[in-house]
Amino acid sequence: MRNGIAFFKPVFLLPALALATVAIFSSCQKTSTTATDIGDWANVAQIGRQPRTQAVSFKLSTTPGDTSLYTGLGYNTYTGLRLADFYRFDEPTLTAYQVDSFPGTLRSGAAGFSIGAIGYVFGGFDGTYYLGDLYKFDPSQPAGQHPSAQWTLVSTNAGPAPRTNAVGFNIGNKGYIGFGVDSTNYGFNDLWSFDGNTWTQEPSTGLSGRTASSVFVYGGLAYLVGGVNNGNYLPSLNAYNPATQTWMKKRNIINDGDSAYEADYGNNITRSSAAVFVINDTAYFTTGNFNGILNTTWAYDIGADQWFQKTSFEGVSRQGATGFNINNHGYVVFGDNGSNCYSDMWQFYPDAAQTNNDNYAP
Repeated sequence: MRNGIAFFKPVFLLPALALATVAIFSSCQKTSTTATDIGDWANVAQIGRQPRTQAVSFKLSTTPGDTSLYTGLGYNTYTGLRLADFYRFDEPTLTAYQVDSFPGTLRSGAAGFSIGAIGYVFGGFDGTYYLGDLYKFDPSQPAGQHPSAQWTLVSTNAGPAPRTNAVGFNIGNKGYIGFGVDSTNYGFNDLWSFDGNTWTQEPSTGLSGRTASSVFVYGGLAYLVGGVNNGNYLPSLNAYNPATQTWMKKRNIINDGDSAYEADYGNNITRSSAAVFVINDTAYFTTGNFNGILNTTWAYDIGADQWFQKTSFEGVSRQGATGFNINNHGYVVFGDNGSNCYSDMWQFYPDAAQTNNDNYAP
């Protein structure tokens, strides 16, 4: 029984490498995998009344043991509209509950982070302008009020310049925003921290400017992977330590002649606009774009600094998806394939045998 839904899978014995309820289902195209693939994707839910890409998300723990994902905004490629709706995803029931809609300028490509029980949304693109405003979301406020009581425009000192497709993350009692691109196609390489009141620019990253990168947090470090600089896909993986305000270079995500690599990665890992999440001691990097839309999935053994290929994402190949982990479970939702966008949510089981029996949400 998985989160209240019965999916039964053989597992290979290998070493561990009160608001509107939304229930909208749609068919999804299946991608091919081989019988030897390890890892299985299950289509477990939908989020929202509309499909979208480049949504924003953050996780909040409002009560002990209750961690929820909040997600919304983004761009609907079918209608050509940017969206204001926002949802709380409840993992035990695999259900999305609508919360107060975002009151600011509608946008896609915003970045999110959290500090304690408060979520934040920064920047993005409204179709004309690149944005640099910051909104906070407080779920303790009563929902359904007008104007939206759960959202507040934050008045702060000067912070990051307006941008879209930045990365956002939180470590300890601070949120962070960095990188991204502005209206001149300038790729930022800066990093800013926010303590709930004030923005502070962190020391120079020393990295190339980039947009559409992915970030995951593990062991008090933030790992930055992928992205594009002036049309060039970046092969680097770097980890930021907020305690020392320094970046550590990890092994590149392509085969650069290092004999320590166990496999020829080629350009199979390199990509932009990818989804990433962490399960146990491993990060999973999937979907995205590398001169075309991708569905391949790679596992990063954080301690060993080593990548392994896993079963490809089993929904429609996409970019701009949202990846997240809750209670050591990994999920991917939303995204687009260049013409269509999606609201289907998929959970990844890294050690299960691949099967097609769970590719449609119940």
